[in-house]
Amino acid sequence: MLTSSLAVVILGEMTVGGSERVFERNFVSKRIELFHLDPSILVRHTFWSQVVGGYFTWMTIYGVNQTMIQRYLTVSKVKTAKQAIWLSGIAITVILSVVAYAGNQISANQRDPQIDGFNLGLVIYAHYETCDPIKSGLVGTKDQLLPLFVMDLMSDIKGFPGFFVAGIFSGALSTVSGGLNSLAAVTLEDFIKVFYKKELDDAKATRISKFLALGYGNEKEKFLEIIGWLNDQFFQEFSAIS
Repeated sequence: MLTSSLAVVILGEMTVGGSERVFERNFVSKRIELFHLDPSILVRHTFWSQVVGGYFTWMTIYGVNQTMIQRYLTVSKVKTAKQAIWLSGIAITVILSVVAYAGNQISANQRDPQIDGFNLGLVIYAHYETCDPIKSGLVGTKDQLLPLFVMDLMSDIKGFPGFFVAGIFSGALSTVSGGLNSLAAVTLEDFIKVFYKKELDDAKATRISKFLALGYGNEKEKFLEIIGWLNDQFFQEFSAIS
């Protein structure tokens, strides 16, 4: 995923005229607003809301998230787990920065300065600054902007669109697989082993865990069908509430 995003950044910058032009266009249109220090709790995105809110958000992920806890338990020493957390923090900072710069879920002519920094898509915005692909009908939703951008710039490069899709799916599938594995492990340990009268050996527990993961995966597919019918407005309102 990181390699795919870097390729988008490099080729995107070449078409726009370099990183200086990318930042210039985003600053002029107020897509980037650094150190907005308004202390009001009524303003959604400020320096304080991002720092304080971000702290507690990432604390829940690294501190109590089932997927992360399972990963910590795979190492033999607490020291090793701590080192893994630091390395993960560095890696996720790099990945999110590149993805934000490359482009994710933007509306090209949306001039709202309070938009979440990780949804800016600086390179894509700089490319489509004077032409909104959604308003012009090239795409129907914000999710389609990044694939459109890739096809606009790189469709003539044999194999690259497929390479890009593979990179995106690899990132998504790793998260999904970790979540399914966590759900299966929790169900097995907290429910099945509690009510199962006989002691489970490792082989049987592994088989049950695999069937549970398969079942949860099928349920997720059903929810995806439902989500596919929902529009962007629903997700924006849900995000505002949460």
